[in-house]
Amino acid sequence: MEIARAWGSLPAKHLERVLNHLEKELVREHEYRMAVHQAQEERGKRLDRLYMAGLVAGFVLCAGMLVGGVLVGMHGPGWLAGVLCGPSLIAVGALFVLRRTNDSTIREVGRVAHGPLDVPPADGPPSS
Repeated sequence: MEIARAWGSLPAKHLERVLNHLEKELVREHEYRMAVHQAQEERGKRLDRLYMAGLVAGFVLCAGMLVGGVLVGMHGPGWLAGVLCGPSLIAVGALFVLRRTNDSTIREVGRVAHGPLDVPPADGPPSS
């Protein structure tokens, strides 16, 4: 109310000039807010596309590992099929889909990957 009284005491030419400058300032502020809002929307769209690309890549990679594990299991060493279809499949899925992983998952993948190397070959019965 005090601002209105103070502005009311101004001559008409001064008041017109002040209002003109105020209008220009409000237009600039509005344009700035709209630009910030548009930039936030574009960033959100980019993040959505990135997330969807990660989901698709994770699905394709996991499906390929699963198919490879089945094919290797049918025609090759079983331990390799276990590595492809075991904890490494879960770790890759968690990495691409959830976008995070933890130390226990990595340790389990390493244990499974290096575990078969300690087993003697199954060429014949073990010598006693």
